[in-house]
Amino acid sequence: MERCEHLREFLDLEVDVIKRHLDEHKWFRHIIDENDGVKDFIKSYGWLIREMYCSAICADRDKCGWKDEMFKDQKPTIIVKHIS
Repeated sequence: MERCEHLREFLDLEVDVIKRHLDEHKWFRHIIDENDGVKDFIKSYGWLIREMYCSAICADRDKCGWKDEMFKDQKPTIIVKHIS
């Protein structure tokens, strides 16, 4: 595959996950603005959602040649703020 054939399905899943967890994420990270919360959620967990979808959910995961290339230099950016 030269490009992802399931991008729409992946994006639908990502939006669903964000909608279900955004309020708790904003509360935990002390974020008030909705857009700032979405940006922070994607920055923190987008890599994990992509990896889960591409490695375990995608119907073409066994014949996808570019997913390994996409993940090779990816590092998680989970940041934990301490509540004092």
